[in-house]
Amino acid sequence: IPQDQIMRPFLPLFTSTSRMFVYGYYNSSGTLYEIGEDGLHEVLLASLPQFEAIIEASDGNYYATCKSLGTITKITPSMQVSTLASGLGNPYSICQGQDGALYTGPAANGGGYVWRVTLSGSKSAYYSVHEQSSDYRSIVPASDGYIYACEYAFAHAGFDKIQSSGLGSYYYTATVGNTESFVQGDDGCFYTVSFTSGNVCRVTDNGVYAVIATIPINTPYGSLYLIEHSSGDLYVLTDANPTSR
Repeated sequence: IPQDQIMRPFLPLFTSTSRMFVYGYYNSSGTLYEIGEDGLHEVLLASLPQFEAIIEASDGNYYATCKSLGTITKITPSMQVSTLASGLGNPYSICQGQDGALYTGPAANGGGYVWRVTLSGSKSAYYSVHEQSSDYRSIVPASDGYIYACEYAFAHAGFDKIQSSGLGSYYYTATVGNTESFVQGDDGCFYTVSFTSGNVCRVTDNGVYAVIATIPINTPYGSLYLIEHSSGDLYVLTDANPTSR
């Protein structure tokens, strides 16, 4: 069945009900798609702002960060859209902690804080980032109860283990390269993928890295997004390297 192509897809999301969403942004407009098991897609929402990250929270709603507006957007399962919180600097990544609150990491020059935002919209500065010029492009809650953030700061990359409000440990590596996707697998290890080398790395909680696979890329500085399926397999979405897959 011929379909209009998905425009500039990124931000894949498997939901708890086995739905697969993909968000795309093109020509100053964002679109949320659902992809069926047959590979066909339908438009769920259009004319959205430019999102940087999107998650499903325990309340069944979806939450997305908008760096340009400094906001977290709430999307209900029935696709009703509202603003949960604003004034967050340049929020980039987002996750839900074990305490039920949302945590968002900043883009470069975004105020230098990881913010804690409750599902009712109350916000507080939680953690002062390692470098003011860093992009916290992925932030995840781990099984040990801590928040982990993957950091990209121009010439180097690493990740922070945020142990509590205001406290953290930083690990630097030259192995990963530029990355914007960071997940914890069912095995307890963290996984990330470089959008300059295509390397998929396994990371322990004390900062030990190992390359486990390489995704072929032809265009440097495209985007690679990594998610884990319930089967335990990892999926990488490539954005224009040279085509999206």
